[in-house]
Amino acid sequence: MSEKLKKLALKLEDLIEYYDVPQQVYDELIRLVSKQPDYFKMIGPENIIKLTFLIYSHKKTGNFELGDKMLNESMFLFMVYSEGDNHRETCQECGGDGQIDCQECDGEGEIPCTECDGSGEVTCDTCEGSGVDPDNEEESCWDCNGAGNRTCPQCDGSTDETCPECYGRRLETCPACDDTGQIEMDSWDYSMATILSWDRELISSSIEHENTLVPVMPYSDFHYTDETFIFIKSYDEDFMEFKKGFRANEVYCFGHDDNPTTFIENNLIGVDMPWRNLRNYE
Repeated sequence: MSEKLKKLALKLEDLIEYYDVPQQVYDELIRLVSKQPDYFKMIGPENIIKLTFLIYSHKKTGNFELGDKMLNESMFLFMVYSEGDNHRETCQECGGDGQIDCQECDGEGEIPCTECDGSGEVTCDTCEGSGVDPDNEEESCWDCNGAGNRTCPQCDGSTDETCPECYGRRLETCPACDDTGQIEMDSWDYSMATILSWDRELISSSIEHENTLVPVMPYSDFHYTDETFIFIKSYDEDFMEFKKGFRANEVYCFGHDDNPTTFIENNLIGVDMPWRNLRNYE
């Protein structure tokens, strides 16, 4: 680490009140950035991050060795995290039965006969509805006895036929729960964050499960007082239009970088994120 940066850390450390974890030092520095943006823009976002470790190290141990070690082992990790409620409720459509009244027959099991339109009779094929014997105009049609109609062969005159949708069972699979009787409630939101970690186990797990639906950690462990990483920036916007496969209250990794492009925007440090990797979750 440059001696110039270490000297700057010594000058700034008296301005840092809280330093139990690196996150507190980082947040204090960001507060100073908002007060003196021009000065810190000259220092640069990468050096502000380095100052976090140097100040934390010197505050804790009186030297910079810990800070140098943490920086050398650190990695930027890009996370998707979910927060909310994930549970199953009884389907209101079917009352938990998994089936509803057949929509085709309204639960009757039968529909008006499609051959005779529910009349029970069809036009006589022999006389074509005339009622006259086609071979002898002086005689009534032998097939319909002169009526011009005959009993519908499809419904046998009953006017109804078995529903082709439910086959007379009067029920069909509930489309809301797909026969399970329960609905999975997806009442949660997804956000993103860039973190910087020096924890080998977390880095290894994140890289191993990167771009998969295997969570890196539960959301309950993803907090600002953690001693293994720093939140560089969080994104509250819901970028996730492709939520299939995710579970609520879990953290997933979609990228890593040991030397990404950093910048200062709206007095916060931003990091170029590998947005293209998010397509793997679609």
